[in-house]
Amino acid sequence: MTTTARVSTVDPNWKSNEATGSVSEIFVAGNTVLTQRPDAVVALGREWGRPLWQRADRNPYSDTQVQVSGSLAVLIDSAPGQAGQLEFEVIDVETGRMVWQGNASGVDVYETAIYLRDCGETCTTMRHDIRDGRPTWPRSIPGHLDSRPSGFDFGPALPETPYLAFAPPSPPLSSTVWTRLEPSTGAVRPAYAANYGWGALSVGDLLIVPDFDLHVEDGECPLALQAYDGHTGSVLYTSTLYSGFLPKNNCDGRRTWRMIDGDDDSGTRLRTVTGSRMAAVDAAGAAQLFDLVTGRPVWQSGIRGTPYDVDDRSVVVVERGGVAGFALLDVETGEHQRSVPLSDLSPSRLDLVGDRVVVDGTSGDGSSRVDVYDRTTGRVLASYRGQLLGAGPDWLATKHGGVLEFHHT
Repeated sequence: MTTTARVSTVDPNWKSNEATGSVSEIFVAGNTVLTQRPDAVVALGREWGRPLWQRADRNPYSDTQVQVSGSLAVLIDSAPGQAGQLEFEVIDVETGRMVWQGNASGVDVYETAIYLRDCGETCTTMRHDIRDGRPTWPRSIPGHLDSRPSGFDFGPALPETPYLAFAPPSPPLSSTVWTRLEPSTGAVRPAYAANYGWGALSVGDLLIVPDFDLHVEDGECPLALQAYDGHTGSVLYTSTLYSGFLPKNNCDGRRTWRMIDGDDDSGTRLRTVTGSRMAAVDAAGAAQLFDLVTGRPVWQSGIRGTPYDVDDRSVVVVERGGVAGFALLDVETGEHQRSVPLSDLSPSRLDLVGDRVVVDGTSGDGSSRVDVYDRTTGRVLASYRGQLLGAGPDWLATKHGGVLEFHHT
């Protein structure tokens, strides 16, 4: 096991009072930092934090959702005085110029497209080019996308997959069923899957439906998956995975759903899906990498704990028992690369960022702190005061005392 030593906290390169209050996330796009204050989305210059532009929230009772694709940001608000309606703008990130805008019952943002849902007695969906709003198909398609996996409320838009989970119209009082939509043509595949939860996931030629409302008496927060052949509708496998959170930690559907879509409002962040693989644990709490296509584990580890992040190199797991710390497991083989203690830090978020492991948590004195570890050696590289807002290969940002603190790393 690697041993660590505390280091002094690092002073920021710049601070900004433009991002006070409820800010909990930032996004860096080129030379622009996007963040939020309670009443507006704010753009700041990356170098020194100079204010560039801002957009006031259209609805004072809800925060604006922001999803970024390249040089464009999509800002989504609840329409004031119009129940069930959303307003959105597509903005040039660098200048703040509005490229196009609109309103709809639902807005789902991907890297190259925006799907707009209009609902009356039933819903219809149209795909639009994110760059100019141009419709992709000759007419709208009855039904709607599964909006849950389409990205974080504030952050990057997800890439479109060859197929997306899609819910065609259902008869009154009947349960939702899921099928697959082909984005390029708008073709809806005929194979249907029953709805056992809050959404569905399209992986390759499969349609995967989660059921996370399982009765839990003990164990590690279960998530049942049923995979359907996207061409025939036949069930290919049924499997149960676990998130690694114990019931005493408020195991519920929302917490387990984060194994798939990665985000909720409880303060703990998981990013455990990469491509067609999901980091999870078995019923005994041992870490594993599960292949969503085959329905079988790629590998099983003897390390017990909770997976928090996975990339093309490693899975990072907060270990259980003994000294509190995290373990890095090789993503291809599950080989235990190293374990690193966390001194007095109780973690709420761990991010794999290039050659670093970024750990956000609460220190022994109750204050928020971010520790950054060298991924190869396990050595502590730096500590930052405050709550983690985001980190990239050459930057890190925290919120301290209600103020955004930005670091060039």
